[in-house]
Amino acid sequence: MATTDLALSIFFLIFVAVFVLIGLIPFFQEISAALRKFLATAEEGGKGREDVLRGEGVDSAREGGESAPIYGLEVMALRGLARAGRKGISFKAMAADLNLSPATVKKTLESLGTKRLARYVRPFPFGRHYYLSGRGRDYAAVLGFFPRRLRR
Repeated sequence: MATTDLALSIFFLIFVAVFVLIGLIPFFQEISAALRKFLATAEEGGKGREDVLRGEGVDSAREGGESAPIYGLEVMALRGLARAGRKGISFKAMAADLNLSPATVKKTLESLGTKRLARYVRPFPFGRHYYLSGRGRDYAAVLGFFPRRLRR
């Protein structure tokens, strides 16, 4: 009888340990991704997210220098926001317009938001409408996304 109690106790402890380790896997994945990103920016000479958030590329693009570090889908989303104008656009409407999945467009718009090129407003308790920020309008004008009559 004592051996079955011991076996059940060991089985239970193993089960709990595996359960806890499975629960900690996402935490370890985030830590390792952050560490890899940190090491990659250190190897590149320190150019990382802080440079993007400071918007050095946006200011230099206005002066005719190198452009801000936005890529592929972000350019398409920026053009879609420029087309939407002052009324803004939801990420689902933009996904339908660009023929992309809503999740991809949402991540792209959030990326533009972290670079302070786009902003959003919640008109209702659910959903978001995205607009170009002031910096985003300036950058879109530099890239030629507005017709001449709408430029400042």
